[in-house]
Amino acid sequence: MTEPVRVGSRGAALAAAVAVLGVVLSVLAAEGLRALEQRGVQRVSEQRALAARAAAAAGMRRYTDAARQTAAALGALGTLDAAGFTAIASTLANLPGVRGVSVVVPAAIARKTWPDVRLDPARSAADHYYAVLDRPLDGTLPRTGRDLGGVPQAAATLGSDVVVSDPYPTSDGAALAVAAPISRTRGWVVLGLDRGGFDAATRPAVAGSPVDSHFDEVVLATGVSLSVLAGLFAYLLALGRARDRARLAAAAADLQRTERSARQQATLLHAVLTSIDEGIAVADEDGTVALLNPPAQAMLAEAPNGVFRVDGVTPYPGADLPLRRALTGAACTDEFVVRSSTRPDGVRVRVGAQPIDLGSDRPGALAVSRDVTALRAHEADLTAFAGLAVHELQAPLTAVLGYLDQAGPALTGDRLGRVRAATERMRRLVDDLLAYAATREAELRPVDVDLDRLVTESLAVVLPAARTRAPHVIVRRLPPVRGDAHLLRRLFAGLLGNALKYTPPDEIPRIAVRAHAVPGGEWIQVEIADHGIGIPPGRHAQLFSPGDPGTGLYPESDLTLAICRRIVERHRGTIAATDNAGGGTVVRFTLPAAPDAGPPVVDVGTHLVGAVTG
Repeated sequence: MTEPVRVGSRGAALAAAVAVLGVVLSVLAAEGLRALEQRGVQRVSEQRALAARAAAAAGMRRYTDAARQTAAALGALGTLDAAGFTAIASTLANLPGVRGVSVVVPAAIARKTWPDVRLDPARSAADHYYAVLDRPLDGTLPRTGRDLGGVPQAAATLGSDVVVSDPYPTSDGAALAVAAPISRTRGWVVLGLDRGGFDAATRPAVAGSPVDSHFDEVVLATGVSLSVLAGLFAYLLALGRARDRARLAAAAADLQRTERSARQQATLLHAVLTSIDEGIAVADEDGTVALLNPPAQAMLAEAPNGVFRVDGVTPYPGADLPLRRALTGAACTDEFVVRSSTRPDGVRVRVGAQPIDLGSDRPGALAVSRDVTALRAHEADLTAFAGLAVHELQAPLTAVLGYLDQAGPALTGDRLGRVRAATERMRRLVDDLLAYAATREAELRPVDVDLDRLVTESLAVVLPAARTRAPHVIVRRLPPVRGDAHLLRRLFAGLLGNALKYTPPDEIPRIAVRAHAVPGGEWIQVEIADHGIGIPPGRHAQLFSPGDPGTGLYPESDLTLAICRRIVERHRGTIAATDNAGGGTVVRFTLPAAPDAGPPVVDVGTHLVGAVTG
């Protein structure tokens, strides 16, 4: 418990330091930004004040110049009348902020020179000035006779020069007056200005007033938030590093335990491989030998003079070695003879190989070899003894059958018939034992075999002459195979004879022979289908074993199917039986394809073979 608490407190201290440092830096940054912002606001305000004053002066000059030019134009008229005034005043219509233009004269002159203007008779003092001509520019009606002396601010502008009045209130807001004297006339041109329009016309072209953007507050809030988050991140990072260290330590401990276990297993495997009698060899996908135990090394040392087939004469092709064939993905088992100078007679070796996975998607192969020289010699002795015993049994059996034949019709009765039948069965069994031993020990002489011709010859031998109705045998076009022609003829004769044998006597035997190539092109699968009595349930696996009592439906038994199995296995094939869908049995077996025959042609034609009768 001490280490987690210490790591947690250290992480909290680091997180607090990061957060405090971030907050302090954020406050300093905000204060600096606030000072800069205030200086900027002050500078902008000063600039805008200067701009406002310059704009006001420029605007004022614009209005005074307009008033002066209007007064000069009116003074240049020969006669100051309403028509000339209207024409000159119209030029001021586009001047922003001007509400109207008037010609103002003192009361005495107004009464004397402008009798048509209605004046207030009570206001004739010298401090009263009347508008004798008026041109509104804001859409209102002219107001001639208006007393300007009632507005002190406006009256104060009537002098010898152009003067702008102070603002004065009106019924709809505030106004200004600009007055300019008219030459050769004791009067003035007065421009009435709207205060709002005047301000708009003289406002400086500077964007909005300086405001506080609160950027310093945003920076402060953002800095504090980021500081808190940085502190939290530092705390989580410290805890994560502590957990990573703990996991790393646990992984290192597991790795050490795994290494110890692997060393122990490797030691155990080495002890097993060195102590067993079988040779173990492992090769990778390119054929490089990755492992050889001592027995395998010893067997390899026994083969400096070559590897031969079991006949001891035919060289064994290197491409057919079980380990190489297993590298192609096919499990296999085979026997061969290896010779050396110390073992000139050779050592017979049985090798079983199968593909394996070497890890990391690396295919490989494992081969287990065993020295079967002594075992095969012992089997040969037993076979020789069995052959001798069989030959010794044939002589008395032949003599008994000869005596029975000589007795002829004189021997009657059920007991003598049984003796004859038993003697015949014993002779067939002796013949089968001889054939069984011969098929195992006979030397293979592989050639390209025409199965069409071989099946026809086999049918001519096994078709029974006693049947009154000829069997129907359909033979599909069969591809050539590679094998021993004599043994293959015995194979087909045995299987075809067995199919005919177990068809009820009152039925016409129907047999079909067909074949097709197994994917890869190295093997041909042959099928012989009949419509006989079939195989009892559960007896399919034992059908080809030596000593099997056939189907159990007939009292006699032989070794025909066991001999067929041995012939197929001598050719490195497999054989099995299944039920026929239409009744009866289908026997399937594989044989090596003829290497130079090309792709087999399947089901391109059929021919019917009839029974030989009479």
